[in-house]
Amino acid sequence: MQRSKGYIIIILILLGNLSKGQFYNGSQVDFGKNRVQFNDYLWSHYKYEQFNIYFYEEGKNIADYLARSAHLQLSSLETQFEYKLKRKIQFVIYNTQNQSRESNIGNYPNENSNTGGFARISGNKVFVYFDGNHKNFDKQIRSGVAKVLVNEIIYGDELSDEIKNGAIINFPSWFKDGLISYLSEKWSTETENKVKSYMKLNKFKKFSWLAGEEAIYAGHSIWYYIADVYGEQAVSDVLYMSKVSRNTSDGLLFILGKSTDNLVTDWENYFKSRFISDNKGKEIIQHNKSVPVQIKKLKRYDRLCLNSKESHLAFTTNKLSQQKVIVTEIGNKKNQKVILTLGQKLDVVPDHSFPVICWHPVGDVLSVFYEYRGDLYWMTYNIVTKEKIKTKLFQFEKILDANYSSNGLKIALSAVVKGKTDIYVLDVSSRSQEQITNDYFDDRYPIFINNSKDIVFSSNRVDNSMEVGGDRNVVYAHTSDLFMYSYSNKKNFYYSPQILRRITKTPLANEKMPLELSENKIRYLSDANGIYNEWEAILDSGVAFVDTVIHYRYFSRLKATSNVNSNILWHSSNGSKIARIFKDGDRNQLNINPFGELQYNLVPTQFKKTLGAEKVEVQKGDESLKVFTIDSIRNRINKNPDFVYTDFYLFQDEIKGRLKDSVIQVDKPNYSSSFQLLSKFGFLTSDSIARKAKMRNYELSFKTAEVSLDLDNRFLNPQYQRYSGGTTYPMPGINGFMKYSVIDLLEDHLITGGIRMADLLSNELFLSYSDRKKRLDKQYLLYRGTNTDVSESTNYLKNITYEGIYRLTYPLSIVDRFSTTFSLRYDQFIPLSASKELMLTPIKQEFWPSIRVDYTFDNTRYLGKNIFTGLRFKLFSEVYQGAPKWNNQMLTYGADFRYYLKLHRSLILANRFSGGSSLGSQRLMYYMGGVDSWATPQFNQELDPGELPDQSDYAFQTLATNMRGFTQNIRNGTSFMLLSSEIRWPIVSYLFSRPFSSDFINHFQLNFFGDLGTAWSGSNPFSEQNSLNKKELIIGGEARTGEITLRTNKEPIVGGYGIGLRSSLMGYFIRVDWAWGVEDGVNQGRQLYLSLVTDF
Repeated sequence: MQRSKGYIIIILILLGNLSKGQFYNGSQVDFGKNRVQFNDYLWSHYKYEQFNIYFYEEGKNIADYLARSAHLQLSSLETQFEYKLKRKIQFVIYNTQNQSRESNIGNYPNENSNTGGFARISGNKVFVYFDGNHKNFDKQIRSGVAKVLVNEIIYGDELSDEIKNGAIINFPSWFKDGLISYLSEKWSTETENKVKSYMKLNKFKKFSWLAGEEAIYAGHSIWYYIADVYGEQAVSDVLYMSKVSRNTSDGLLFILGKSTDNLVTDWENYFKSRFISDNKGKEIIQHNKSVPVQIKKLKRYDRLCLNSKESHLAFTTNKLSQQKVIVTEIGNKKNQKVILTLGQKLDVVPDHSFPVICWHPVGDVLSVFYEYRGDLYWMTYNIVTKEKIKTKLFQFEKILDANYSSNGLKIALSAVVKGKTDIYVLDVSSRSQEQITNDYFDDRYPIFINNSKDIVFSSNRVDNSMEVGGDRNVVYAHTSDLFMYSYSNKKNFYYSPQILRRITKTPLANEKMPLELSENKIRYLSDANGIYNEWEAILDSGVAFVDTVIHYRYFSRLKATSNVNSNILWHSSNGSKIARIFKDGDRNQLNINPFGELQYNLVPTQFKKTLGAEKVEVQKGDESLKVFTIDSIRNRINKNPDFVYTDFYLFQDEIKGRLKDSVIQVDKPNYSSSFQLLSKFGFLTSDSIARKAKMRNYELSFKTAEVSLDLDNRFLNPQYQRYSGGTTYPMPGINGFMKYSVIDLLEDHLITGGIRMADLLSNELFLSYSDRKKRLDKQYLLYRGTNTDVSESTNYLKNITYEGIYRLTYPLSIVDRFSTTFSLRYDQFIPLSASKELMLTPIKQEFWPSIRVDYTFDNTRYLGKNIFTGLRFKLFSEVYQGAPKWNNQMLTYGADFRYYLKLHRSLILANRFSGGSSLGSQRLMYYMGGVDSWATPQFNQELDPGELPDQSDYAFQTLATNMRGFTQNIRNGTSFMLLSSEIRWPIVSYLFSRPFSSDFINHFQLNFFGDLGTAWSGSNPFSEQNSLNKKELIIGGEARTGEITLRTNKEPIVGGYGIGLRSSLMGYFIRVDWAWGVEDGVNQGRQLYLSLVTDF
């Protein structure tokens, strides 16, 4: 007993140093992630007939492009589904993905505790960002348009239809999300590689249970299969029939004549046969054991690069959106250092565009470009001195690629500025930059070659021109070729843009990531055969003709140098060796080898054959010498009469029948004003008729966000109850609750109102406004509650509470925040009775101003209903000051820690430690026992409240749960501690390979739990101030001739254990628990609990 007492006192001392986490309604404490606004954006918008486009500073270029693309994508999808979209789409553009995480769109208060009767209006909003790649941007646009269109077809275009159909139509993720993914990009090399990898790992085995990315790729591929085998029309037919029958199985059976199981079998056989055929004759890449990196699952490895000394290797990792830059010493696995960590492990869309890393040619310094808290940084790390130097970069919105020059004085960058991805050269010493390209095409992966005289890069430009223009009314091509820019001759092109030298010309393939092997010799990646392989290009020249000088013609000799069965995701070179990253299975494969000189004849995959590539054509770059345009020479002469053109003496009209590529006549293309499809497969590219719209300021307007009609057993406003004398804890009982929310387009302003009607004598209502536009969030809340306590049949006490709340929340990051709440509470106690004496009793009034401060941390991941993994906790403190009695003061403080451990798949162990205490002349009474939202609560009236010091009294009361196996008030006092542990087993989804038609069966869970805790008044649970530790006996009966006080020595700590069932019924999460309490080492009787709320 003494040892137990000592441990508890130690814990109490630790608890006394904590600060805030309010237990207003048992264990229902607010958690959740944050959106952090690092910048204040000035929004504008365009208005079109079918959509509006909202954008902010520096985003006008991508907004103009979105207008052209959206017109095309919407027209195409409406034609495919023979459906005219009735709602106007609202596009919201962020300039970068990192900035998009500042948006409040989708940031709703946590509604997981009870989802019955709840409907969130999906609406017609499309949220996009620019990552420097117009192909990805087009894919987002088309995906957003497809989502709005498909949702409107399924759920209707009216609010009432959306709420009604949302409650009765529940298509699986693979069906709806997979369809949207398929419509956004029918197929690609990247998609095929993903599907191949998932099938190899047998990830699609539990097809109907798939969720997240696996469900999307499975659904994408099955829709692709349907279109390929049954025709494109079958896609829309299946969707319409599934909507009519409200069942995907019936839709598939009616249109395709196959059950879902048979369709899945045929789909698997289709792709397995296809992949077996594609893999014939291809090499299987294995992890290189010489690479000192232990490869882990669920972690993406990227940007692998070896320094020139071959002593150190650097790479980046991304696991659940947490990014790291790691430097490891070759030959020493233990010498691995994480030099940069960004973000938390969370289920958010990962950004793989950064960090960007590159080695200085000397090999001792690694440069890292990364985004942090809305800004762009450049960090250098010295592997010898371990020194880090950080510099903030202001010129760019985003840096995508970086490579040093041969002397280490300059860095070639691919960077985004004002929605344009161009090539820049950064001076290492001065931090100044010069712009190389200046157009609307996507210029990526620049490298210096030939002793830094030339720059080779990948671009989706359609010709060799470097015209500054780009305001062409087009949607840009989605395939990229390699081009070379003469950096050493840049001064010769001051008056007119240089003509680039084209290295490759492959309209059905992408070339990217060039590397220099030696002078005029590069390696690059190309998906010419449907898989990203390495190719080699030798840049050569020959004599074209001779007059007074020798004229040369330039060309490229190309060959494939690998023939792998899985995409090469990344490669880099230090000049003598090449480092590669693959993914052929459930984890990345890293490989470092010397350059090979083999040549392969590649066979196209089935996908490439559908594009018309029966064999891999080796298409060389331009066999031409592109120097100047005639106009550029004339401009020089006009601006400088002394200019003498000495490089070549032959003009175009002098060449006549000879080669016509020394001087190029550049004709401006004539772009049509109508939509013309330029690509048969994948994305549509076209000229567009998108007219210019007037730019307008953002106008604040509201629309319905949420509608909730619930039955539950909870109070609306989180607040403590007034103390009732220790004889009861009134619950509202099963009652009707209605909540309605409206929100603005950017979801910075949220207005919510609600009302709860338990009976004619008790009700609540509130109105809340949240301003979340800036980093410091503000909330204003007004509350009124009426509760009538029936103590006798003729005596009623009506308590009316008014409260005004002003809450400030400052997020430190996406996972943690500080909050401060100022409130003024007014309580009015009105005696109601037919008795004349009680009618003369005056009305009692009390004011309670208060200040609350709390710190909240939450990095949990949602795995399913009531299933989490990760850590969340809250520390809090609050101060109450009574009025007009200014000596009435109360201080509360406490903590709530919750940790969820994944045992196997969806089987988790959930643990919770919570504790709280109160000090002052007014105290908070904690009643321990029972569960949250208990439908039939019972209160133990045999345990009296503990004694308080002189001039102290109880002012408020609350519950300390869960303590299963007992009724409420098995222990009480001004302090409590509680430990709960549960094994949560979603048994149906865990054991069965496909879901059932009933949500009740699908969400069925078993819980095995145990609780341990105590509550007390005084310094510790063993104090004599606790009524638990003594019992008074009256001598002489009613005459009360004396009293005897007995020391009971009861064990203050109680515990409970049991088993529970969980499931969903009509949208409500239902908990049923059977528990057995243990008090003083004795098992108590079984207690049954029914509640309508999720677990902690």
